[in-house]
Amino acid sequence: MKTITLLFFTILLNACSGSKDLATNAKNPNVDTKTSKEHTITSDITKIEYVAVSRGTYNRITILPKTVTTQMSKTNKEVSKSLSNKDWAKLNALAKEINIPGIPNLKAPSVKHQYDGAAGAYFQISIGQKNYKTITFDNGNPPKELEKIIEKLFSFTKSTKNNK
Repeated sequence: MKTITLLFFTILLNACSGSKDLATNAKNPNVDTKTSKEHTITSDITKIEYVAVSRGTYNRITILPKTVTTQMSKTNKEVSKSLSNKDWAKLNALAKEINIPGIPNLKAPSVKHQYDGAAGAYFQISIGQKNYKTITFDNGNPPKELEKIIEKLFSFTKSTKNNK
C-alpha cells in the first residue's frame, strides 16, 4: 500500500511540474523555447568527454574549448594538445544535431559490456555545471545519435601520440 501511495504522489508531482511549464509558455506564446534552449545549450558547452573502461581497456578523450586531452591506456600518461577554433566549431555543429537534454535517455544498441564482451563506455557533454551523460554502452557501438560526434572525438587520438 505504501508503494502505491508513493507511486501516486510521484506521478502527481511530475504532472504538476509539467503543467507549470505549459502555463509559462501560454503566457508568452511568441517565445519558441525549444529554439532558445538549443541555441543556449550548444553555445555554452564547456566540456565533451568519452570514456571506455574494461579490465584491459582504458580510453579517455576530454575536449575543452581550447584543449584535447587523451589517455589511451592506464599505463600511459595523459597527453594534451591545443584544439583549433575550427575543430571546436565542428564539435559544436555536431552537438547541435543531438538532443543534448535527451542524452541520458538514449538506449544502448547492444549490451556486450554487461558480460565482458566489450568495454563499457559513456559519453558526456557538460554545459556549465550541468552534465548530460549517457548510460553505459559498448565501446565502439554508441547510440546512433552520437556516432558522428564520437567519431570526431576519436579523430583527435590519431594525431596525438600517447602510445609510449
